[in-house]
Amino acid sequence: MGRSVLRRHVPCVGLATGWTFFLLVQAFYAGALTMFFSSSTDIPFSSAREGLLLYPRWKMVLPTDERVLVDFLAKEARDPPFVEFYQRSEEPGQERIS
Repeated sequence: MGRSVLRRHVPCVGLATGWTFFLLVQAFYAGALTMFFSSSTDIPFSSAREGLLLYPRWKMVLPTDERVLVDFLAKEARDPPFVEFYQRSEEPGQERIS
């Protein structure tokens, strides 16, 4: 009885181990190769203010949550890049806060 159980289960355990190893290796190398072959984009700014200063070449799309920040910086602080962005965001077809 002991040998027949081993004969039936050893191939199943080996097969499951092999497929698990294959899956892990495949997942690792697929992610690694994707990172290796993907090109990184160089963004020439590190803050929203710097991005707004590069307006003609770069357009800003901000999430709705940032509307409060833009409103404050445009209306209260009167920060020129944010004032211009706020005015442009009110025009249809221009930069937007969505």
